[in-house]
Amino acid sequence: MDAFLDLFGLKRRENPRVSVNWLVDIRVPGTDGFIGLTARDISIDGIRLEGNTPDALERILIQGKRVNMSIRVPGARQALEISAILKWGPLTKGRPSAGWSFTQIDRDVRQSIEAYIDAHPEDVLIEET
Repeated sequence: MDAFLDLFGLKRRENPRVSVNWLVDIRVPGTDGFIGLTARDISIDGIRLEGNTPDALERILIQGKRVNMSIRVPGARQALEISAILKWGPLTKGRPSAGWSFTQIDRDVRQSIEAYIDAHPEDVLIEET
């Protein structure tokens, strides 16, 4: 049943996510170029990114294709380097956005995200049932 619910995005998240407004650079697959997006929420499992235009996301929205992200966390000495795959999207209501699931995340990066979430309980997003 979990697989069915997850297929349609109905499965509740296992880990908390927080609202953020961070800059994220993503290497465009198959090129040396990068595209800049804005992170709107993050958990230790994934991230929701938003672009200013539909074109901003289209260059990286390849189902099943891994992308490399550099996430700039406020107060961190360096960007967090994470690999992710497209989980859902794009949604084009308002600004275009898409959800990404982390596929490769170092222990230090995971701990940095967990520490940020723990330090910002006021920004935790509540799931509606």
